Amino acid sequence: MRASPTPLPRWPVATLCLIHITEPLNFSVLFPFVYFMVKDIHPADPKQVGFYVGLITSAFALAQLLTSFFWGLVADTFGRRPVLLVGTLGAAVTMVMFGVSPSLHWAITARVVCGALNGNLATAKTVMAEITDESNQVEGFSLLPLMWIFGLVVGPALGGLLARPAVTYPGLFGHMALFVQFPYLLPCLVCAILNLVAWSGVFYLVKETLDRRDDAVTPAPNSPPISAARSATVPTRNFQTATEYGGEHQALLTRPSHDTLSDHQSASPVSPPARPNSCTAVTAPNIPALASQPSRLSSLAFSPMTRKVILGNFFIALVSLVLDEIYPIWAAYKLGLDTRAIGTTLSLSAALLLAFQLLVFPRLQRRWGLLRCFKVGTLSLLVACQAFPLIGLLEETSTPQNANRVTLDPSVSGRRPGPLTWAALMVALVGRMCAGSLSFTSIIMLVNNSVTDPRYLGTVNGMSQAANSLARTLGPVVGGQIWSWSLVHDLPFPFDYRLVFVFASVPAFLAYWTARKWDPRLNHRQSQPTTKIPTDISPASLDATG
Repeated sequence: MRASPTPLPRWPVATLCLIHITEPLNFSVLFPFVYFMVKDIHPADPKQVGFYVGLITSAFALAQLLTSFFWGLVADTFGRRPVLLVGTLGAAVTMVMFGVSPSLHWAITARVVCGALNGNLATAKTVMAEITDESNQVEGFSLLPLMWIFGLVVGPALGGLLARPAVTYPGLFGHMALFVQFPYLLPCLVCAILNLVAWSGVFYLVKETLDRRDDAVTPAPNSPPISAARSATVPTRNFQTATEYGGEHQALLTRPSHDTLSDHQSASPVSPPARPNSCTAVTAPNIPALASQPSRLSSLAFSPMTRKVILGNFFIALVSLVLDEIYPIWAAYKLGLDTRAIGTTLSLSAALLLAFQLLVFPRLQRRWGLLRCFKVGTLSLLVACQAFPLIGLLEETSTPQNANRVTLDPSVSGRRPGPLTWAALMVALVGRMCAGSLSFTSIIMLVNNSVTDPRYLGTVNGMSQAANSLARTLGPVVGGQIWSWSLVHDLPFPFDYRLVFVFASVPAFLAYWTARKWDPRLNHRQSQPTTKIPTDISPASLDATG
């Protein structure tokens, strides 16, 4: 009989979920009004407005790309709470700065600082890994992508509804000089308040899960003395985990494992795997010193399997972002849908995704395991990439007068999809969202499961978030350029509007192909590290051995 799962620590998990809502809010709230904001604060050639809009929207992701790894190192050195506190407070301040931007340079600077100070996502995933165990990690981690999607849906709606409130709601805000002078402050202010609520949750409800104390235990009887070798097996550190949050099961990060990825990749010639109460005493690694020599840090924190999983994470993020950007454009240009119809399809599919994430995914994970869930998700994304062009072909077949026609103005297209097209569209859209959720939720846990030494958990999650930020930076730019190029040149298949879906298929296929060779041990946490690290790590020893 299977033991009952550990209850999730309610308030810490709620705080982490709020962080996963505020992050996409900070990123996407400006989408509906940034075009008008640029025109207001930087009157220029209308042809240049699009360039500045792209500069502002990409500044956040680019800054996050450059700093995610750094925040991972900080989280592993000084703790998880400081990173989350700085990130949420920094986001609150910079969102207000952006809302009162008097110039283009001010706006870009605010977005850069907001992204640069924000290491929240990677650190929140690290904390979730440390306050859950293998009995409840699926329930915990399945909430995070759901909150992210919710934030992406609410963000643009919030920006569209609350921008220019003095004009949109003159009875409420017309007499307030603050919102007359700064017409784009209100949605940014709401985001800032939510970030402050998240800051309060971290400060009052989330315990520090990183224990910075050095390990000091009695050496095993069969272990050689430290003087016999420069390296020794590192025992798992004493993390605050699910047990300290009231759970019945001990979190797996503190539980010894008899067979880990490190065992599989390289056996120790010096000492056998240590038992829980018989470990070699070592000094905790000096992570700032390791950071000064990237090759040493890479060898300690990133096993070959961890690197492969992070690469898979990049592929999945890239295909998902391209599809997210292209779907509204494709639906308007090929099917003639207006913004209201596109929003309706996204809202309905998001509601069905909620049921899938909460009810279906946990059962699939227990039945298939994380690896198989990830592979099925990537294959489903590959199918989705082909489904949308086929729906366009279906619409052409059902309305022959519109065959091979892609209008740039859906308001004058005079087309409305038939019932069969609508049904196919909803099936494809729901399938695409569920496939993305299946892949993303699995890859989050796979990244954490690939870490054999929990002292580097924040560093690895930081690098994984950097991979996501790189995809978030490249995906919209490359996808948009391919779409525009295919329309401008009016070329036949496969270089017409379907080319962007062919491009999106490539990272989906690569994600599946790389996952075929991943170690099955990734289905479970690798909690007992056997990575060999020097017992006398210090800046001087690094210089001597690097």
